[in-house]
Amino acid sequence: MNPSRREVLAGASAGLFIAGCAGNPRLSSAPLGLPIGIQAFAVSAELERDFQGTLARLAEIGYREIEMAPPQGRTAAQTRAALDQAGLACPSVGIIVVGPNPDISRQLDGANILGARFVMTPVPPFSNPFAGRPEDFFANYIGPLTVETWRHMIDRLNGIGQACRAAGLQLCYHNHNFEFRAFDGFVPYDELLRGTDADLVKMEMDVGWLVAAGRDPVAYLDAYPGRYPLLHVKDLKAGFRPNVELHVDATEVGSGVVDWVRVFRAARRSGLQHYFVEQDPPFVDRPALEAAAISQRYLENLRI
Repeated sequence: MNPSRREVLAGASAGLFIAGCAGNPRLSSAPLGLPIGIQAFAVSAELERDFQGTLARLAEIGYREIEMAPPQGRTAAQTRAALDQAGLACPSVGIIVVGPNPDISRQLDGANILGARFVMTPVPPFSNPFAGRPEDFFANYIGPLTVETWRHMIDRLNGIGQACRAAGLQLCYHNHNFEFRAFDGFVPYDELLRGTDADLVKMEMDVGWLVAAGRDPVAYLDAYPGRYPLLHVKDLKAGFRPNVELHVDATEVGSGVVDWVRVFRAARRSGLQHYFVEQDPPFVDRPALEAAAISQRYLENLRI
């Protein structure tokens, strides 16, 4: 996501999730033999201050891939040049699908320029963009959603997935936790999985947000093999409060409650292709790049 994510978003017991290759970091690829990636939102403020320098620092830490947002303030070609200079690949790009007529075609063109194979949407395709305060997002934007509007968005996601396929890209839906707010047994996230075309709409599981909702990521990975090519690797602080209201207590990977050995074993069974570290701000204990380095070192040495 981009630095203004809060403007868009604002923001099975816990025991199931408690966590029960060294060498040149620039060549690290663990676990599963996959390059360690990072989501740009995890260092959004740093990218805004020093784009090229931050990319270089991420590569120095040991990240080999980055999931970008649609280029802002620079062209896709300029962003691609900066990534190439830093030695970072961009296999996935976030796109914006809110609003009555989002310019999806332009965003897909940009994703192809960046060399991506996947595009992900971090929110369902609402018809009308939210124009209120970020802190009102859940109450005034997510809150009024109904079963009917969710079903309508399932149809829209299938259509967007078809457009992505025509552009040579694979659409993935990225969850938060509000998709688990049930309506008399209707759980939007479960309906998204069942109602969207499994070929047109894959999923990017954000492990932290799913756990924040009180759900077990392994259960979903095992129940839907092949549906989760992408993973957001987000850990939660001990004592987090399960909720469906866009609240998450994120921490460095390996420092929280998620059992990553268990998750990655399930992800391997499910067909994971890329994964990206993401830690949501605020960064109270340490700066974002220092936190990113802690997460990278944990994953580099993780054995499953």
